Amino acid sequence: MLSTVYDKHNIILKNGVLLIENNKITFGDYKILDIVNNGANAIILKAQGIVAKETVAIKVWIPDNRSDRDKQSIKEITKLANLNKEKSTPNLVRYYGSGVVNGYYYCVMEYLDENKYITLREKQLDQMLLHERYQILMNILSGLRYAQENMIFHGDLHADNILVNKADNTIKIIDFGTSFRNQLYSKKRDNKMMLGIGKTLLKREWNIQLIVCFADDFEMLPQNVIRLIVKATAKIIVLLDFWKHGNVETIIEDIALFATLVPFFNLRFLVDYLFKQREVPKRFKKVFMDKLITELYQDARDVEFHELEEMYVEKQRRFIEQCEKDPRENYIYRDSRQAALFNGPLYAKYFAEDEDAVERLEIESVIE
Repeated sequence: MLSTVYDKHNIILKNGVLLIENNKITFGDYKILDIVNNGANAIILKAQGIVAKETVAIKVWIPDNRSDRDKQSIKEITKLANLNKEKSTPNLVRYYGSGVVNGYYYCVMEYLDENKYITLREKQLDQMLLHERYQILMNILSGLRYAQENMIFHGDLHADNILVNKADNTIKIIDFGTSFRNQLYSKKRDNKMMLGIGKTLLKREWNIQLIVCFADDFEMLPQNVIRLIVKATAKIIVLLDFWKHGNVETIIEDIALFATLVPFFNLRFLVDYLFKQREVPKRFKKVFMDKLITELYQDARDVEFHELEEMYVEKQRRFIEQCEKDPRENYIYRDSRQAALFNGPLYAKYFAEDEDAVERLEIESVIE
C-alpha cells in the first residue's frame, strides 16, 4: 500500500500503519485500509475485521490541547452507544464499539460505501419529483425522532451529514458530533438546520414561511417541536399538491388534522389557498372548518374564525409545554388512525399501497 500523508494533524498511513503526530495507532481486531475523511476534530478510517473480514468505519478524535476535548470525545462516543444500545433505526449510522489507544479515543461504526451513498448536497434534487424528495425528508425525520425521543440531538444536521443511498433513496444520518459543546448554541443551530433541510427538500413547491406561523423565538423551541413542524408541513404540502388536481373531502380533512396536531400553521393562508384559488363547492369549506373546530374543541360547535384562532394559539402554547415535558411523539395522537396518517406514507401509488382503499381511490380519481 502506498503511503498517504495528511498535513492536517500530521497524519501518515503507510502499509496499514497509522501515525498521528508520530504516535503509532493500531486496532487489534481491525486492519486499517484507508483514510476516508480528515476533519477538524477527527479522522474517519476504513478498516477490515481480522477474522470475519467485515468492513467498518473507525472514527478517531484528535486532541487539540483544549481541556474539554477528551470529555467531548467521551460524550460523543456515549451518545452513539446510547443510540444503539437497545434498538436502532435504519436511518442512523450503526455503532459497534469504542476504546482508547495511545490516548486517542475512537469508536467503530457501520461503513457506508462511497460507491453506494452520496451526500444530500450532491443529490440532484431539482430533478426529483415531490414525492421522492418528500420520502427522503420523512426518512430523515424518522431518524431524528428516534434520537430525540432518547434525548439525543444532532447539532450539525447539514446536507453533508445526510447520506442518500443511490439505489433506493434511503438515508443515513451521520456525525452526531456537536450537541454537547454548548447547549444553547447547539439548540439554536439544530433548529435552524432542521428547518433548512425541510426547505431544501420542499423548496420547489413552497415557501414554508407562507404556511407556518413561526414565533419570533422559534430557534428556542424544543428540537422535537421543530421536527414535528417540518414533518406536518411536508404532509400538508403534499396534500395541497394533490388538491390542485381536484376536490377531495379527505384531503382537506387531513390538512385540518395535521394543522391541529401540530398547531403552528397559518390558518387564514390555508383557507385562502384552498378556497379562493378557483371555484370550490361551498360544502368543502364547511367540511374543512368543521374538522378544525372538532379537532380543537373535541366537539362540534359554532364558532367565529377569530375564536378558532384564539383556541389555536392556546393549543400551541399547551403543545410546546407538553413537548418540553415529554419528548415522545405519541402523545400528540388521539387514536391509532391519527398516528398512522402522521407516520405513514400519504395515499395512492405515489407513496404506498397500504392506505385506506377509499381514500386512495378518491385521490387517484382526481390526479388521474
